Amino acid sequence: MTKTASNAKPRILFISALNPLKGSAILGWDYYMAFKQQGYDIDFLTRKPVGGHPELISVLNRRRSALLYLRKLWGQLRQGSFKRQHPLDGFSFFYKNDKEPPVPTWMVLSRIRKQYDLVMVLFWNKLISAATLDAIYEQQHTPMFMIPVDYSPMTGGCHFPVDCDGYQHRCGKCKAWKSENPTDFTRQNMEYREQVYSKIKPVFFMNSFMRERFYAKSSLTAGHRIEDILLAINDEQFRPLDRSELRLKYGIPATKKFIAFFGSQYLSTATKGMKYLMQALGIWYEALTPQQRDEVMIVSAGHPSEEISGNIRFDYQNFGYVDFSVLPELYALADVYLSPPVFDAGPMMVNQAMSCGTPVVAFEVGTAMDVVKNQGTGYCAKLKDVNDFAKGIDMLYRLGADGRKPYSDRCRKFALANTSYRSCVDKLMAVYRGLSKE
Repeated sequence: MTKTASNAKPRILFISALNPLKGSAILGWDYYMAFKQQGYDIDFLTRKPVGGHPELISVLNRRRSALLYLRKLWGQLRQGSFKRQHPLDGFSFFYKNDKEPPVPTWMVLSRIRKQYDLVMVLFWNKLISAATLDAIYEQQHTPMFMIPVDYSPMTGGCHFPVDCDGYQHRCGKCKAWKSENPTDFTRQNMEYREQVYSKIKPVFFMNSFMRERFYAKSSLTAGHRIEDILLAINDEQFRPLDRSELRLKYGIPATKKFIAFFGSQYLSTATKGMKYLMQALGIWYEALTPQQRDEVMIVSAGHPSEEISGNIRFDYQNFGYVDFSVLPELYALADVYLSPPVFDAGPMMVNQAMSCGTPVVAFEVGTAMDVVKNQGTGYCAKLKDVNDFAKGIDMLYRLGADGRKPYSDRCRKFALANTSYRSCVDKLMAVYRGLSKE
């Protein structure tokens, strides 16, 4: 199966479509650097050139981008419509036909010029589909590790199935498109992916929430190997810092004894659960005395939202969309990180906060089920239960600085053992070595 000895370090091709220096796509950079730092021969394949990093392999250049634009334009002309169709609110699709990836397979293959022992895939969108995976496997004939950042790899194309369980029955009659056709494009995609997956035999890596609640129930992925892993975090960048110095730097008044931080790239996104957070903060506010309220400050990062700022009754400061290098300081200055998403494959910010030694209050969703619930690292509230979420915030507040220190220590210890670069590489390579012996 592999070209190197089972005890040797494999040559790795890591594929992630999005710019690994922006937003949540930085997760790709974290995995890449985790392997680089441990001496692995790893190449990073992405969609477009990344400024300042010529070592990353990009599929597109100006000429190829122009070709794709003309291809898209011709497709719209054939359909007789330039109006993009959209699924129902809450559902997300990037493209409908898995046999026709957004970037032609020949373009992708032309940039893969070495023989690898392992292919790892993170972000798909705007670059690959199952057809691409099939083509890469035909070229490489090597194991494929999939690290899904959403639910698309287990469905007929939907990235967030919301309240639909069609993926458990091979899709068709897609709820997101109000389809009554049992063999619509979602069923066709499922059938095609079944063929591809049966050939390439991918190994999926994800948190236990995604595995138990979704991937293990999907008719597409239930029969494949699914391993638990937590998102890799740069534990040298995301680490505990001097809280007093940071509060001076960011102008936090000395009278503020409890700082709660929350963040998201787009604070208004429905799945991020901000309406539940606003309700929980309102409930908590009413439970405090005027003096206690004066001790609290709420801070956030992300594109500003008047809907949010107008509903927080505590003293509040939004730092806007901040550079990734600033995030560790915001985590470290806070006494608690608030994570209200109600439908999320992560979120990565929970793991980042814990690596900084900051306890977390989150709903029972995503990575919080592995890193917060029953771990002594914060509080895991019942899903969408705003009273329970408020209870979690209040619990950490009333502990005081000394009472929160054991929580902070456990956060950092847990992060080093489970989400650090080394721990993630060790987990992935343990599975790889097992495959090489089969």
